[in-house]
Amino acid sequence: MTCEQAKDLIPQFALGALEPTESAEIRAHLATGCPTCEGELAAANAMLEMLPLTLPPQPPPAGAKERLMTRVMSQSAPEKASTRSSIAWRIGPAIVGLAAGIVLTFLVLSVRMKSQGDQIALLGRQIEQKNADIHDLRAEVDTSQKQIHNFVVQTAELLNLKGTDKQPQAAAQVYVDRTNHRVLFRAEQIQGLAPNMTYELWLVGKDNRKIPMGMFTADDKGKAMMDMPMPPDIGPIAMAAVTDEPAGGMPQPTGSFQLMGAAAAN
Repeated sequence: MTCEQAKDLIPQFALGALEPTESAEIRAHLATGCPTCEGELAAANAMLEMLPLTLPPQPPPAGAKERLMTRVMSQSAPEKASTRSSIAWRIGPAIVGLAAGIVLTFLVLSVRMKSQGDQIALLGRQIEQKNADIHDLRAEVDTSQKQIHNFVVQTAELLNLKGTDKQPQAAAQVYVDRTNHRVLFRAEQIQGLAPNMTYELWLVGKDNRKIPMGMFTADDKGKAMMDMPMPPDIGPIAMAAVTDEPAGGMPQPTGSFQLMGAAAAN
């Protein structure tokens, strides 16, 4: 018998409600010293001991004590024995009813505990499904980004950005698509920033004019992507750069340069 099988039978074992063969199997399993099942049995016994305390007390009828004492004092010894038998006959059914109530209460609690366990298991499966859905959505987003990248690369001007000494592992690409008037930015291995900071992308014209293109933060994998409309008066591009700026961005660069890259020579 496994622990999982024994766990469902231990409450009935504690009540003495199992068939002899099942009881023998439980005893044999407990004899192996299984700490888990011993703990289950101890919990079941403790619950049985507490169940009588959940029943409301029942006061005796008025005058019952006086009538009982009068009858005991007025009768002979045989009659006393008969009285004791009569009292036992009256109390016996009450004890049986109390025991039945305890058993019923224990079984109800066992059913409720099993129902709660089933609900917890269901919630766990739902969380696992949600995590799988999130993973699938991320894969779809990555696929879409690659498709956009492949489409833009065919007609766009490319600027390759490399990380400065602030984060030498970072790299990025800027595609200036003058046909569709879009600018696409993709970056990898970008470090995280403080909550009050953001990254800002700049395009630098050949006249040294610095054009703010947008702000971004990297995801937990260090990736970032932006798709932006191209300014109408952008002119020839000399280089692109990324700086760290206060949250909300700045009209001109004020932070340190994180990535930089020059346009290819025409």
